[in-house]
Amino acid sequence: MKFLPTLINNTLLPIIALTFGFTVVSFFQAETLFWLQDKSWLPYPLLVVAAVIASQFNQSRYFYACLLWLLLFASLDSPSLLTQPFSPSTLMLVLSGITSLLVWQKDKGLRLSSLILTSTMIVIVAAAIAWILNSAMLTSLPAYQLRSNDFAVLFPTLAQHFSLLEFSLYALFFGLAMLRTLITPQLNHSLLAASMLCLFVVNMNFSLSLLAFAANLFALIAVTVVLLNSHRMAFKDELTGIASRRALMHFTQSLFNNYTLVMADVDHFKSFNDKHGHDVGDQVLRMVAQQLNRVSKGGKAFRYGGEEFTLVFPGKKPEQVFETIDALRESIAQYPMTIRQADRPIAKPKANSQDTKPKINKQTVTVTMSFGVAFKNKQISFEKALKQADEALYKAKKAGRNNVQVA
Repeated sequence: MKFLPTLINNTLLPIIALTFGFTVVSFFQAETLFWLQDKSWLPYPLLVVAAVIASQFNQSRYFYACLLWLLLFASLDSPSLLTQPFSPSTLMLVLSGITSLLVWQKDKGLRLSSLILTSTMIVIVAAAIAWILNSAMLTSLPAYQLRSNDFAVLFPTLAQHFSLLEFSLYALFFGLAMLRTLITPQLNHSLLAASMLCLFVVNMNFSLSLLAFAANLFALIAVTVVLLNSHRMAFKDELTGIASRRALMHFTQSLFNNYTLVMADVDHFKSFNDKHGHDVGDQVLRMVAQQLNRVSKGGKAFRYGGEEFTLVFPGKKPEQVFETIDALRESIAQYPMTIRQADRPIAKPKANSQDTKPKINKQTVTVTMSFGVAFKNKQISFEKALKQADEALYKAKKAGRNNVQVA
């Protein structure tokens, strides 16, 4: 159920918004881009800074993309540098093809081995695209010429700016990038795909000012995405998907003095792990985090570490949230988890006349949690309130577990 909102927020909306805005700018570039006419130097520092930031956070795809945008702009800003014998449209199409490759590549850091491998792949892709565009073998075929005539009739506006081959390559590269974003909807995938559409628009209404605007925009986007990814990795727990301990520390620093702090711990988690394995233990932690993340009364859940979690209720006293915490405890205790046994067959058995249903050994288990509650006010520091919540948690353990105790 979460796939569709994630797809819309991380893929479709960024692509539509960025491309629409950039297209509007391109059609009114004389009025909107006049301020860039004497600032042709601006993309150079912006793209260099963006590449450096991406390298510092090991975001290798944006590092390569920024350098390639820098190379593209430099070649068209100084035509004697690289443009000959390639036209601007060829260079932009080559960058689109390489961007499609980067969308499918994983961030592997900037080790020497990955630098050599990625650079080799980029050179191969660029050479292949340049060869295809400059090869007379395909364009001399009668079938291609017939299709080109149909393309000119059906899409006269596009045919003024692109040959059938160029348009087909753009569509292929963008289609491959969109396939990746649909499989794994992530903001860094969709914004790389959107940059390909921006290159397409630049090619239709080419001017150096518009290309400078696109390069500046890509540099700012790259920095934004890199910082957002780094923030997510630092403040979001990778296993459970909820906020991490570091996020807890930052969150409590921004609060006023009065709030309720709750420490929660999965009962007998070590013995559960020993009995069922760490994979099932991870499944338990994800389930618990999902339940805690649904807390009401303005509460926010964090993973403190291991099997321990923390809840914070800003502006609330313990008596105001006790029932909410107890309801959480009960919902976790009543949640059935199905564990598939290790002897489960890899392939589904074939049904026969005697036994039409394959037998799969299943075991349903439940887990419980204990909760310790403390109140943070002016007289009590966060560290002391956390210690009090931890002591209340220990009291809940001593009282038989699966209960809530207030300091």
